[in-house]
Amino acid sequence: MMQSLLQSLVDVLLLTGMVVIEGVSAHFFPNAASLLNLPLIVLLYMTLTHADLPWILFLGALVGLLQDSQGVHLLGLSGFCNLSVCILVYLGSAMIAMDGWIMRTSILGLSFLVSGLLSWVLRVAFLDRYESLMFDHLLMGGLVCAGLGLPIFTLFDRILKERAR
Repeated sequence: MMQSLLQSLVDVLLLTGMVVIEGVSAHFFPNAASLLNLPLIVLLYMTLTHADLPWILFLGALVGLLQDSQGVHLLGLSGFCNLSVCILVYLGSAMIAMDGWIMRTSILGLSFLVSGLLSWVLRVAFLDRYESLMFDHLLMGGLVCAGLGLPIFTLFDRILKERAR
């Protein structure tokens, strides 16, 4: 009981820290920050390590609200995108083994793309905005997330293996 409560607290603090790091980096590097989604990377790791789906959904919604509160986005948009991507990855991981580095890299890049496309569709459809889709920007962000996410996944794997001993 105490171990799961401690793990839940660590999850919330880690994700909150990622949102803060993302916000600070957006302040200092506004062009580069739009290519990175650190909270989504951590949510994907938690999803792939077979955390409970309701817990992932709660964390995705919480992180999305925190992300939206830092910018001028529609409140709830990032949360919905995070939830949608995590559900797709969770369902995919039930059917396909996603432990290899090729699958993890693919999941990271594709998740950023799906999240960005979904966000664009929702902004255009529901907010009646006219925005052009910057697909090259999405591709670059997918590559950045995949390139940065894989070392983060490896670091988390090593930390969790050390803690399990």
